[in-house]
Amino acid sequence: MTGTWHPVAMPDSPEPPASELLERALDDLNIWEAVLLATRDPHGVLDVVMAAADPEAAVAALSQRFSVSEIQAEAMLALQVRRVTARDRAAIEAKHDELAAMVAGLRAQVAGDQPGS
Repeated sequence: MTGTWHPVAMPDSPEPPASELLERALDDLNIWEAVLLATRDPHGVLDVVMAAADPEAAVAALSQRFSVSEIQAEAMLALQVRRVTARDRAAIEAKHDELAAMVAGLRAQVAGDQPGS
């Protein structure tokens, strides 16, 4: 499931396997991609939201307009207007890039953990 909450591991608990970390990172990256998309077209997002009858309709319309999943559309709807300032857009892009690099590294690690590799 995309966008699920993942509890923080306790200090004495073992680190989850790379495949689980990859799944979590992909979930996070999925959300950050939608947020980044919304910050790149805030007027488009606002137009869709303002035309919607209610939040549920806004989510459906955002999903259709931007070709994103329901959970991504919910993230777009939850985005605060202050997040479209230049500084916050740069921070969002940096977080997205950080997650994308993490996903690439975890994919390589998981591929290396596969039998026959």
